[in-house]
Amino acid sequence: MRFLASYQDAEIAKLKDATVFEPVLQGGASRGRDNYALLGVLRTKPGRADSLPTLCMSCSDKIARWNVLGIQGALGSAFLSPIYISKIIIGEVPDHLQWDARQDCERAFWTRLSDVSALASPFCVHRPTIVFTPVSFKYAKLSVSSSGTARSFNESLCWIADSSMPHEILINGLKRGVPPKHRSKAMFRPQLSKVSMFKLYCETVLLLRGVGQSSGHPPYPTKSCTYFQVKKSIVHYQAAKKRLLGEGCTFAGWVTSGIRWESFPSIPSVEEWGQAEVKGT
Repeated sequence: MRFLASYQDAEIAKLKDATVFEPVLQGGASRGRDNYALLGVLRTKPGRADSLPTLCMSCSDKIARWNVLGIQGALGSAFLSPIYISKIIIGEVPDHLQWDARQDCERAFWTRLSDVSALASPFCVHRPTIVFTPVSFKYAKLSVSSSGTARSFNESLCWIADSSMPHEILINGLKRGVPPKHRSKAMFRPQLSKVSMFKLYCETVLLLRGVGQSSGHPPYPTKSCTYFQVKKSIVHYQAAKKRLLGEGCTFAGWVTSGIRWESFPSIPSVEEWGQAEVKGT
């Protein structure tokens, strides 16, 4: 926070100081950079006041959550132990500001989680190492614009190591170059979309059952099972999540998409359903 404040435009800072925002209620989240001086509160993206609000939490909030639940999510927890980030590397921080930046990161990523307790193994409050690098990123805002006023692109690169799948460039969550009429087709879905992740989950369960390793893994979803229902069925993950996001807990104000946006079924082929039913008998 102090590092970011050191680069805050003077006029914007004055505007923020003069603006009176609604107080953040206990168990709530702040909108973007509203109540900028409050530390440790949950915040939604984006930070710009002139942008439309979203259901997406800030990057520091997500990292803090991953430090408890892991980056694998609920579906991944059906097969994997929590996967924690071991190291966070930060660039473009001057030497004289690194101590402040480290303190801010530690507070945002794990110190504010001190009240999280009674986590069942293998979940824990993880503390990744914070390190700084002098290597500059040639596409950083200050590198492409000396004034730092260049606007970010709305494109993102999706690349998965050791994958035979090609990388994807997404624009607002959709594959670049795909006409609107084809966006719902399976072949054009982003690999990181919830639908694609759910399909991968179902394929993994089928594969494990096919090689006789279904013991200890969740059953294949029925035709009526939704993504939301299957996530809720991963009991040990949901128990840990409740310790972090449940009522009265540290991140109780976490904004979720919830059942409204996650009530879609898996979409396997008819042949796959037949194989699953035969193997289940």
